[in-house]
Amino acid sequence: MLRYKILSNNVVEVDLENGYKVVAMANWNNDKKKYYTTLLLHENTVSKWDLIEDVANIEMESDMKSIKRDMAQHVTDLLADGFFKKYIDRYEYELRCFDKGFDILEKVRNETND
Repeated sequence: MLRYKILSNNVVEVDLENGYKVVAMANWNNDKKKYYTTLLLHENTVSKWDLIEDVANIEMESDMKSIKRDMAQHVTDLLADGFFKKYIDRYEYELRCFDKGFDILEKVRNETND
């Protein structure tokens, strides 16, 4: 299992060891007596978090003592299955688009100032 950092009561950050982290947040549903977990992806050099839609509200049968470890294990299992590749590719594409757009705007700004 990957190492994880406890951020708060039911929130852990898992370092994917590839320049990305996943934050897993659990919410207890008292009616169903289960936790529901949401995952967010973060590239280590940018302050931008992306929701991982395909696994929003993951149902987890954990208790209060094991939920943090169970979330970290789930993220570890998803990484081993190659699940995050799609989201990392999308994240990197968005960053490249932002950089390209910024370069175009800088070029236009410099041309108007000349």
